[in-house]
Amino acid sequence: MAENTEAAVVVTVFTPRPEAKGELIEALREYLPEVHREEGCLLYAIHDAESGTIVLIEKWSSHAHLDRHNE
Repeated sequence: MAENTEAAVVVTVFTPRPEAKGELIEALREYLPEVHREEGCLLYAIHDAESGTIVLIEKWSSHAHLDRHNE
């Protein structure tokens, strides 16, 4: 079976309690520099939406890179 070398995009939407929103953002930001250094990371960004949700957007150059990140 051939390896999937297409880019992988992951979008995760968090709906934190209002009093926990800042804590969640800080926890996610803590990992930004480390993840950006990982091989294959094209994008790892946090969006603080007006709706109160936090959206984490990841883009990896391949599914294999995403799999290694998830390990």
